[in-house]
Amino acid sequence: MSEQNQAVIPTVEELPEAKEKSLESKEKLSESIVQKIPQMISSVGTILLSEEEKEILFAPVNEEAIEIRPDGIIYLPWVEYAKRLSRAFGFEWALLPDGKPLMVNNKVMWPFFLIVRGQLAAYSIGEQSYFPTSATMSYSDAAEGAKSNALMRCCKAKGISLELWTPEFVRNWQKKYAECVNEGMPPKLKWRKKQKEPKN
Repeated sequence: MSEQNQAVIPTVEELPEAKEKSLESKEKLSESIVQKIPQMISSVGTILLSEEEKEILFAPVNEEAIEIRPDGIIYLPWVEYAKRLSRAFGFEWALLPDGKPLMVNNKVMWPFFLIVRGQLAAYSIGEQSYFPTSATMSYSDAAEGAKSNALMRCCKAKGISLELWTPEFVRNWQKKYAECVNEGMPPKLKWRKKQKEPKN
């Protein structure tokens, strides 16, 4: 493409009316979701599951997929919840935002609806710590983190992987898969998964 042709191609920033139409479309989509909420609420708890779907959703958690934070709290990565929902419902589920993410005391807060087969299954607010000076996490990364956290909370509300909040299960998992070590300067006790011994 010649420099002359490049000079006459306007960008979206140069077309305010295009930006306004784009924002208007997003606002209309958000409004359409909000308008359907009363109808969706009336369907809460009415989603019928097959025996196969129940087995997938409420199967015991894969202990080796569990991770642990330095403070000892165990969790499943968001992808484990997404895979379980996808195995049960295919493309018939979605996580829809309720408005835009908000910053509250250095946390990105973002509520979501879990929709299954067009019906409201759960609602939760996800959160993710965010500091503008962070070199490792952008605001969009933090928003994605809040979305992932909302997915986990929606699944928790429906009884998926509840072992993670059962004290006896947590203690047994920590004993089997984790260890507490001194790290940093000054040394501080932190939890981590046990290091797997290399295979010969």
